[in-house]
Amino acid sequence: MTLEGFWEDPPGYVDKIVWPNYVKEHAFLFQAGDVEAEVLPEQLQRLDLHVMPKKFQEDLTSCLDWACKVVHSAVRNTPSGKTA
Repeated sequence: MTLEGFWEDPPGYVDKIVWPNYVKEHAFLFQAGDVEAEVLPEQLQRLDLHVMPKKFQEDLTSCLDWACKVVHSAVRNTPSGKTA
Protein backbone atom coordinates (compact mmCIF):
# COMPACT_ATOMS: atom_id res chain seq x y z
CA MET A 1 0.00 0.00 0.00
CA THR A 2 1.20 3.52 -0.76
CA LEU A 3 0.13 6.93 0.57
CA GLU A 4 -2.12 7.26 -2.48
CA GLY A 5 -3.71 3.82 -2.13
CA PHE A 6 -2.90 0.33 -3.37
CA TRP A 7 0.06 -0.20 -5.67
CA GLU A 8 -0.80 -1.19 -9.20
CA ASP A 9 1.97 -2.61 -11.36
CA PRO A 10 2.66 -0.50 -14.44
CA PRO A 11 2.15 -2.37 -17.72
CA GLY A 12 5.04 -4.75 -18.39
CA TYR A 13 6.51 -4.32 -14.88
CA VAL A 14 6.81 -8.02 -14.10
CA ASP A 15 7.82 -9.15 -17.59
CA LYS A 16 10.29 -6.33 -18.25
CA ILE A 17 11.69 -5.61 -14.78
CA VAL A 18 10.89 -8.19 -12.09
CA TRP A 19 11.42 -11.44 -13.99
CA PRO A 20 14.63 -10.48 -15.87
CA ASN A 21 16.18 -9.27 -12.61
CA TYR A 22 15.15 -12.44 -10.80
CA VAL A 23 16.79 -14.52 -13.53
CA LYS A 24 19.95 -12.40 -13.43
CA GLU A 25 20.33 -12.50 -9.65
CA HIS A 26 19.30 -16.14 -9.05
CA ALA A 27 20.73 -18.06 -12.02
CA PHE A 28 23.71 -19.25 -9.94
CA LEU A 29 21.33 -21.33 -7.81
CA PHE A 30 20.10 -23.46 -10.72
CA GLN A 31 21.48 -26.11 -13.04
CA ALA A 32 23.02 -24.45 -16.10
CA GLY A 33 21.74 -21.09 -14.84
CA ASP A 34 18.20 -22.01 -15.89
CA VAL A 35 15.77 -20.76 -13.23
CA GLU A 36 13.18 -23.22 -14.54
CA ALA A 37 15.53 -26.15 -13.79
CA GLU A 38 16.32 -27.89 -10.51
CA VAL A 39 18.09 -26.00 -7.76
CA LEU A 40 21.71 -27.01 -7.18
CA PRO A 41 21.91 -28.83 -3.83
CA GLU A 42 25.47 -27.63 -3.21
CA GLN A 43 24.34 -24.00 -3.47
CA LEU A 44 21.50 -24.61 -1.02
CA GLN A 45 23.90 -26.19 1.45
CA ARG A 46 26.56 -23.50 1.00
CA LEU A 47 24.04 -20.70 1.58
CA ASP A 48 21.89 -22.59 4.11
CA LEU A 49 18.79 -22.11 1.96
CA HIS A 50 15.64 -24.20 1.98
CA VAL A 51 13.47 -24.74 -1.09
CA MET A 52 9.88 -25.82 -0.65
CA PRO A 53 9.32 -29.30 -2.07
CA LYS A 54 7.17 -29.29 -5.20
CA LYS A 55 4.56 -31.50 -3.55
CA PHE A 56 3.54 -28.54 -1.35
CA GLN A 57 3.13 -25.98 -4.15
CA GLU A 58 -0.58 -26.58 -4.69
CA ASP A 59 -1.62 -26.76 -1.04
CA LEU A 60 -1.24 -23.63 1.10
CA THR A 61 -1.74 -25.53 4.36
CA SER A 62 1.04 -27.99 3.53
CA CYS A 63 3.28 -25.14 2.37
CA LEU A 64 2.75 -23.23 5.61
CA ASP A 65 3.29 -26.36 7.70
CA TRP A 66 6.59 -27.05 5.90
CA ALA A 67 7.73 -23.42 6.33
CA CYS A 68 6.88 -23.43 10.04
CA LYS A 69 8.88 -26.63 10.54
CA VAL A 70 11.90 -25.08 8.78
CA VAL A 71 11.70 -21.96 10.96
CA HIS A 72 11.14 -23.99 14.14
CA SER A 73 14.16 -26.15 13.36
CA ALA A 74 16.34 -23.08 12.73
CA VAL A 75 15.25 -21.45 15.97
CA ARG A 76 15.73 -24.65 17.95
CA ASN A 77 19.27 -25.02 16.54
CA THR A 78 20.31 -21.42 17.25
CA PRO A 79 22.51 -21.19 20.36
CA SER A 80 20.91 -19.26 23.23
CA GLY A 81 21.76 -15.59 23.15
CA LYS A 82 22.87 -15.62 19.52
CA THR A 83 20.76 -13.83 16.93
CA ALA A 84 20.28 -15.51 13.60
